[in-house]
Amino acid sequence: MVSLKALQKELQNIKYQEFTSDALFEKVNELKLEKVIESSTPSKKMIQFLKDYKQIPLESKGRIIEYFQTIENGRKHTLRSIQGMKRWIRGVLVSDIYADIDVKNCAPAVFQNLFQMYGIKDKFLEEYVADRDATLKKYKLEDKLALISIINNQTIKTKESAEVKMFHKKLYQELLPRLRISFPLVFNNILKFRTERGRSSNVEVALFYQNVENTILRNIKETAENAGLVVGVQLFDGILVEKSPKINQSFLNLVQKNIRRDIGMNLIVREKVIDDEEPEEPDSQSDENYGNSVDLPVKDKVKRVETIPEIDSGKLGGMTGIIDSPFFSF
Repeated sequence: MVSLKALQKELQNIKYQEFTSDALFEKVNELKLEKVIESSTPSKKMIQFLKDYKQIPLESKGRIIEYFQTIENGRKHTLRSIQGMKRWIRGVLVSDIYADIDVKNCAPAVFQNLFQMYGIKDKFLEEYVADRDATLKKYKLEDKLALISIINNQTIKTKESAEVKMFHKKLYQELLPRLRISFPLVFNNILKFRTERGRSSNVEVALFYQNVENTILRNIKETAENAGLVVGVQLFDGILVEKSPKINQSFLNLVQKNIRRDIGMNLIVREKVIDDEEPEEPDSQSDENYGNSVDLPVKDKVKRVETIPEIDSGKLGGMTGIIDSPFFSF
């Protein structure tokens, strides 16, 4: 059973503040990192990203990576880390180190749970969560990014099917007003963000989702650490955990149980296969989104000035840096 009260309890502790961060030690196969840098497959921009990543001091536990939020809205992101690498590069570098603990169909599944909390039914969303590939084909959506665009924009293209339009209408005219009432503190924080940054109301659904997503990832991370597992990387719909025999179906069932108990959502958590195959064709040299796939309208990207902690034998000091940091895709 879904539980609105459980989600309210989890999100009521979100406090508006100017800067939050935490850190994880992450590892890559250093020999493979060298080979990828020397390869002609990545774009020039990605190669420079990897060279910069390699300069982060390597300690016995790995490289210490800071995850940032300028306010308690939106995803936690990094300046340089595995999180921001192209999927195939990430696979090549970590497939022999980490297991990918992933929430299946994370964003659509979260919205399905939210719909259920308010008794809203939607044929398209139910079909999508049940069988993504078949639903994309049935409704002539190019890929999952098409659904992300639909979710994150208040207006919808006229070419979309009646079922997709109905889902969008329910999302913005039925669900969103109810969320504003149920989660006043969260939406007050989002309003402050909009006011201070000059953002449009287009960000509301995306930021609310990302706050829920952060809560889910924190819950998964805590369950993993309590089970004696070592968490290395926070992605956007899951985490990378050092390989261990403890990662089995019983562990995944426990993760799902804890999410249901603490957050009130029924989500499928799985160990996702990490693809470590290098593509046959080189990456596009014009690829701008190696780690920054935009999930908000382009006009709503945020250029932030953030404090980037200095790494000194595991102790964090202060230095400043500037990062163009749009929000990421689901």
